Amino acid sequence: MSVTVFYFSGTGNSLVAARTLSARLTEAFVVPLAGILRAGKKYQVQTDKTVFIFPVYCAGIPALVARALELVDLSQTSYVAAIANCASSAGAALDIFAAELRRCCNKSLAAGWVIYMPGNYTPLYGSDSPDTITRTLRECDNRLLEIACAVNQGTVVDYALPMPLAMLTGFLWKINVSCFPYMQKRFKAERTCTGCGLCAKVCPVDNIVISSAGRPQWLKKCEQCMACLQYCPVEAIQCLWWTKGRARYRHPEIAASEIIAQKRMPEVNRIL
Repeated sequence: MSVTVFYFSGTGNSLVAARTLSARLTEAFVVPLAGILRAGKKYQVQTDKTVFIFPVYCAGIPALVARALELVDLSQTSYVAAIANCASSAGAALDIFAAELRRCCNKSLAAGWVIYMPGNYTPLYGSDSPDTITRTLRECDNRLLEIACAVNQGTVVDYALPMPLAMLTGFLWKINVSCFPYMQKRFKAERTCTGCGLCAKVCPVDNIVISSAGRPQWLKKCEQCMACLQYCPVEAIQCLWWTKGRARYRHPEIAASEIIAQKRMPEVNRIL
């Protein structure tokens, strides 16, 4: 059976997870949600199954994922699953995604899983040690093999949190996500900035423009994905003053060009 694997990734984790999962499915197509949203056109899924892979933001889902769902037509797919990628706790991410899936696509979530990968939210913490990162990614690969088997078999997996906890977390998520677009004042580029413009290119929602003076300026549609901060080649970008000196993280296998590429819709990205 064929599978469409949608993903959104700020610094590579969910992109690698999508590729790893797809390589272990019978027939899979990898599609970037950022590309769908940027194109602004309805995307009709024509495969038997669909899997969404996304990072956990504020115990929920990225706002970009929720918006992209409104452009996805799942009427021809019979099985929809989701994988939430996080560093420690997925919160109510799967419950929130299921609610958005019902609202936007009139579909029920058949299965949901959580995978653990290194975190990238430098305003809260620095990167793990290289050994810890290697071990975490290896364990995630093994977990994705199990998930691929379940997807191939069409396994139904209960993902739901207890209702009171899911409702409370969902409420807090909506409040936090509504504030994200207005967090541009938290970002700044230090004097070491070379004006290369890479931060603007990797931003999945084109939230950064380069001024005439060659300096990045943040607009009011931030997703808090940290791509700009993590991919800055000279670590000149800070989000709040205390990120200076903290170890950065981006997936070791993903170049900036691949994060930039998710803003384009591929004609077909097929993995057999």
